[in-house]
Amino acid sequence: MITLLISDVVCPEPTLKSPQSPSGGSSYASDRNADAWSGFGRHDRGTLVAIGPLQSAGRPSSRMAKLKSLATLLATTCIGVAIASPTPQPALGPRQSQSSFWYANIDHTSANVRGFAPDLDGDYNYEVFRAVTPGDGAGIQTAINAATNGNTRHGQWFASQPRVVYIPPGEYVITETIKMNTDTIIMGDATNVRELPQPEDPDPTTGISGELSFAVSLKNIVLDTTNVPRDAPFVALWWGVAQAAHLQNVKIRMPNSSNGAGHSGMRLGRGSTLSVSDVRIEGGQNGIWYNGHQQAVFKSISFYQNTVGMLIDGGSTISIINPTFDTVGTAVLNTGGSPWIALIDAKSINSGVTFKTTSWPSYLIENLDKDTLHTNIAEGPGDFTLPAQSHISQFTYGNTVNRNPIYGPTTSPLSRPSALAPSGRYPALPAPNYASTPVTSFLNVKDPAQNGGRTILGDNTKDEAAALNAILQLAASQSKIAYFPFGKYRVESTLLVPRGSRIVGEAWATIVGRGSYFKDVSNPKPVVQVGQPGDVGVAQIQDMRVTVGDVLPGAILMQFHMAGAKPGDVAVWNSLVTVGGTRGASALTNACRDAAAQCKAAFLGMHFAKTSSVYVENVWNWVADHVAEDFDGGSSFAAGRGALVEATKGTWLHGLGSEHWWLYQLNFRKAENVLVTMLQSETNYDQGDNNLMVVPAPWTVDEAGWGDPTFAHCGAGDKRCRMGPANYFNGGKGIHTYASASWAFFSGPGYQGCAGTYECQRHMHFIKQNPVGLQAFGLCSKDAYATLRLADGTDIVTSEGFTGSWPGGGGDVARYTT
Repeated sequence: MITLLISDVVCPEPTLKSPQSPSGGSSYASDRNADAWSGFGRHDRGTLVAIGPLQSAGRPSSRMAKLKSLATLLATTCIGVAIASPTPQPALGPRQSQSSFWYANIDHTSANVRGFAPDLDGDYNYEVFRAVTPGDGAGIQTAINAATNGNTRHGQWFASQPRVVYIPPGEYVITETIKMNTDTIIMGDATNVRELPQPEDPDPTTGISGELSFAVSLKNIVLDTTNVPRDAPFVALWWGVAQAAHLQNVKIRMPNSSNGAGHSGMRLGRGSTLSVSDVRIEGGQNGIWYNGHQQAVFKSISFYQNTVGMLIDGGSTISIINPTFDTVGTAVLNTGGSPWIALIDAKSINSGVTFKTTSWPSYLIENLDKDTLHTNIAEGPGDFTLPAQSHISQFTYGNTVNRNPIYGPTTSPLSRPSALAPSGRYPALPAPNYASTPVTSFLNVKDPAQNGGRTILGDNTKDEAAALNAILQLAASQSKIAYFPFGKYRVESTLLVPRGSRIVGEAWATIVGRGSYFKDVSNPKPVVQVGQPGDVGVAQIQDMRVTVGDVLPGAILMQFHMAGAKPGDVAVWNSLVTVGGTRGASALTNACRDAAAQCKAAFLGMHFAKTSSVYVENVWNWVADHVAEDFDGGSSFAAGRGALVEATKGTWLHGLGSEHWWLYQLNFRKAENVLVTMLQSETNYDQGDNNLMVVPAPWTVDEAGWGDPTFAHCGAGDKRCRMGPANYFNGGKGIHTYASASWAFFSGPGYQGCAGTYECQRHMHFIKQNPVGLQAFGLCSKDAYATLRLADGTDIVTSEGFTGSWPGGGGDVARYTT
């Protein structure tokens, strides 16, 4: 792990540049509703560019503008780091690392086994991996930017020109702003945790700029701001990112605040990420400052000696699971907006008030343990006060179905299925970083010396399914971790992940489904299948992407059959499932240009079949709404179904993004024992009043076979009713969902605005048949007439007491239980 301390870096003042369309015409931003570019604006879907300004309400004061910012290692802004510098050493080559960290010792230079980016117009020498020379602080920026032959990486693509910047153990002096691109991973050394000397007399100058971007990662890094004056309004990490971004093994260390002023560990301004996980934040005024992000689940965050653990003064839908507040003044402080906030399985140690608000949110506290009784659990206006107690089972304050008045407190006993919470608490598991695992325990799927003598190209030119299937079987039989260097691995039949598999991708290495095998809509087939029906074992996947390279109406992108002996044995972390939008799929994007003849691009995104039991964290299941990587192509995709859960043994969804699927985003079909801590969804932009097709067309509903919504409750031509719901509940039992950030932005092709507030979509969340023991909290919406439709046909009308979450047009059903 590398420790970065701030120094004499001056970050530029933020400026707003409206993203331009790929053709160089009018900006995509101008086509959006005004609120999409407000302080709570969503990520830019045009070209993935926003020089992420702070919200106007939160721009730095003149005082702040004279302080240095360490907006460190992220796509939105800059780094300031300073540490004593050793003598520079030669760059790392294959097997030359001075570390035992496995990734540093993988062969990143031999042409036939290293990561390869095939969609760069013939640039065969592009380096996916770049190691910084130990001690070369300026080399970090060079490693981020450098392409081939003196060219510069594209700053906006998120899947076709990746870069992993490895920072080996050493001490780094950085004197200029470091800016990230999308599709970039900064990786420190997981085996080397060092306390490095602190700089003296940092230049007190700051300027914060941000960018909203996909596919950004920061791993194995310590951010240390203890050299900045403790009362400075200083931000260690500005995390204004979008989906597919993640942190892994990150620690933030700050000086204690002074008289109510001090540093903030993380600031989540404008952005739309899914998950922030496994971060330790020490000291400072605010551990996390949540300042306008659309939604996020915060999992296993450790707050220590912060004045305020989490400050929420803007944003829509927030879920906090398995946090620890240790010697924290106020654990969660809400001072603005009307967000949904869920606090689940929290531990408060030697700390003050757990939840305090000066606003009118809806919130949940569930399974809280608190070891001090000198402060209240919750405080706020009106009758918000919840007196001191050592344990809270379940308490909500918010918009509650069948409560009179609608808004207010409800207390209930805790009820969780043992299959879902074996220890009484929900599983919250970190992605493996294999810090102590030697490189000899990894099998590079491209290396013939390791893979059984097979040739794997990973260049999307030929079918490699048979060879990859044999290699995965080999890795499992040898108890080795299958490592996929970046590439696009074409498969024309199913890639089977067998029992005993552990898979790690480099920079979201990609499996591409192609061919006639996936075209039969009456007999859909998985592109990637995890286990056989009834299998019990281990299959863990991280940092991978699965996509399609053609119009494949019979393709299920990921299908799970395997269960584990315990939660997390079968798991997916920090991965993507995508349809369109990126390079390398011209057969798909050339065919799908006509909004009046939407392509059945894929059958189903993710299928959790009946015998499966899967742990999912930070997975983006996305149908493209735009061309993201500067090529000529279309994005008129009616990809059928988002995520279908039929499993009964235990399914855990910590941060699932499911966007723009045609018939639904998340379907619980007779499912049992399901946890959702965050669903982020968007309705397909081409649906609504101005849709050129009437849903379910171009699909034929298959209710008996696949549990599709029938839309029988809608009039034949009612396009606002005939829109894919976010959550679709159809029977089952033991479903516990804690936050759904579900947004409708448009009413038809060309990003057409809606008729008015609450007039984009008729029903956002839909109950076909009540699950037994349904625990539904934080069902949020944007511009839906009814945030929820009940099984008896009752509409929970947003404007009739169920407003909240998204500012202006937002809906929030804080509680509905059966």
